[in-house]
Formats: sequence, structure tokens, C-alpha cells
Amino acid sequence: MKYNRIKEILEDSQKSQKWLSGQLDVSVVSVSNWCQNHKQPSLKTIHQIAKILNCNPSELIHNTDQ
Repeated sequence: MKYNRIKEILEDSQKSQKWLSGQLDVSVVSVSNWCQNHKQPSLKTIHQIAKILNCNPSELIHNTDQ
């Protein structure tokens, strides 16, 4: 199972979901779905988010299948 840490990293950066949606030119609903782990962004989007939030893409995704 995969889940992401977008919400945590946004909070740590003191950035809002609305701000991130504007940076990516996607809906706030999309970002909200990602933050709640209802849906996962594409790999391309993960890389865009990492660049915007100045973090490594691997920091955004956790795989619990081991």
C-alpha cells in the first residue's frame, strides 16, 4: 500500500493546499484528495511537488508493502 506525506510536508513548510494547487495549476480538490490519501498523484506530479516544496520525491511517498 502506498501513501503520501504531502499534507505533512505542506504543514511543515507552512504552505496551504490552495497554494500548492495554484503552483501546480490543478484543482484544490485534487490536492485535498492527495493530502487525504484518497488518490495518489502521478509520478510526474510527485516530482513537480518535490521541486516546489524543495524536497526529495522519496520524502513524499511511503510504501508500506515490504
